[in-house]
Amino acid sequence: MKKALAATFLLLLCLGLGGCGLTQQPEHQAYVITLGIDRAQNGQVEVWVQVPSIGGGGSSEDSGSGGSKYEMFSAQGADLSDALDLLAATLPSRLQLTLTKSVVVAEAVARSQDFKHILDDLVLSYHIYDSAAVIVTRGTARDFLAAQKPSIGIRLSTSVMAALEQFRQSGYIPYNTLYDLFSANHSIYSDPVLILADTGPEDTQGQDGQGQAPASAGEPPSLDGQTARNGGGTGEDGPVSTAQDAYPGTLPRTGPNLNQYMGCALMRDGQMVGTLDGVSSRWLCVLRGEVDSVSYLAQGQALELRAQGAPQAHLELGEQSLEIQIELALRAYPPRRNIDLEQVRRRVTQDITRLFAQCQQAGVEPLNLAQRAALGFPTVDSFTAYAFREKFCQAAVDVSVTVELGQE
Repeated sequence: MKKALAATFLLLLCLGLGGCGLTQQPEHQAYVITLGIDRAQNGQVEVWVQVPSIGGGGSSEDSGSGGSKYEMFSAQGADLSDALDLLAATLPSRLQLTLTKSVVVAEAVARSQDFKHILDDLVLSYHIYDSAAVIVTRGTARDFLAAQKPSIGIRLSTSVMAALEQFRQSGYIPYNTLYDLFSANHSIYSDPVLILADTGPEDTQGQDGQGQAPASAGEPPSLDGQTARNGGGTGEDGPVSTAQDAYPGTLPRTGPNLNQYMGCALMRDGQMVGTLDGVSSRWLCVLRGEVDSVSYLAQGQALELRAQGAPQAHLELGEQSLEIQIELALRAYPPRRNIDLEQVRRRVTQDITRLFAQCQQAGVEPLNLAQRAALGFPTVDSFTAYAFREKFCQAAVDVSVTVELGQE
């Protein structure tokens, strides 16, 4: 009797060891590398996903790793959840969003009032957390994903993360993740910034071949509605801009990587309200402590300017006004004796002063000054009542920069 019971138990146990179901196996999972969000012409939300095709089938683009290929799928809906539900219902594989590396949002969506709700849904409903960077493209997410190609011998997911890390370390784009953005959108402190990008034409040197984007490429408007300078502008020391004083999609460069990363999208109350070009973005990253050195072109020579210690911000919190003093000490490398350091100092001061003016004009405070100011208030309610962001936008700003030669 005992042997019969034991045999029955073993038989039942074996029946439960049939392995994972087909839908649980890796080749039947649609692991999303990049999620794109567009606004369709009919006003609906259109989502795009870029996923690896492990079997190498389908009408997809060749990758650089192991013969794998990548495919794009899309769906439209009244809102994000509606579109993603339709996409999940029509994909031949199970949709997996939790490992998403980047979320690419069209500027038209980022500037809409429902953008904050879209971001909340991605975190709360679809559990996309800190690994995903949030990118605003000035064009469409569809074009951005279509132009996103892996490097030779590297998976696309690795290529995406490596490219973001490269541009972040140079200061051309800010550090951010979806969860950082979610937290900042629900915070009483400083405003978040997003990565700004675009898909350039195949020949971004322009039709005239002179290394400049043609006027028809569309220079982005500045916050006051006037044309933003794109490689132009002068100061007391002559031209104060470089090729980095530009926006993605109009950069005077060529290459197979059509997607261009340069600058920041400014956010207020969960909605995009303005942009920063490459130069302003780099000094923003320096003042936020995200990078401690930047490359700089001075008198026709390439320099590296390294911050000596953390930038200092002094706040005078008046009842009706706010005064801000910024102190930044830099060293120039390599130590070239023929560089006019005073001219470099004036140019950096102009760039940082311009950064503050752009933020004030947009009505945002992305410099992490609110967290510092909050230390001077006894309660959260008293800090909220002070209306720091509104006072920041009217604040008097004094920028003090020192530049000295580095050691041999």
